[in-house]
Amino acid sequence: MGAKVVAVIQRRENLDLSLDDIKNVASKYIASYKMPKEIVFSELIERAPSGKPNYQWAQNFANSKLDIN
Repeated sequence: MGAKVVAVIQRRENLDLSLDDIKNVASKYIASYKMPKEIVFSELIERAPSGKPNYQWAQNFANSKLDIN
């Protein structure tokens, strides 16, 4: 068994997209077998000093939101 693909998304102010809207846009760029199984939302996505997303933080955040140990 491998890892479950989860998307952590930071919403922009004044932009109200539904979960279906997000999935529809993502499906244009991501193969169906690579699509996230879950989507969680965050007020802010932590970044490394280089400006890249902090993947360890994202994994911990998603695990806590989905109650995965």
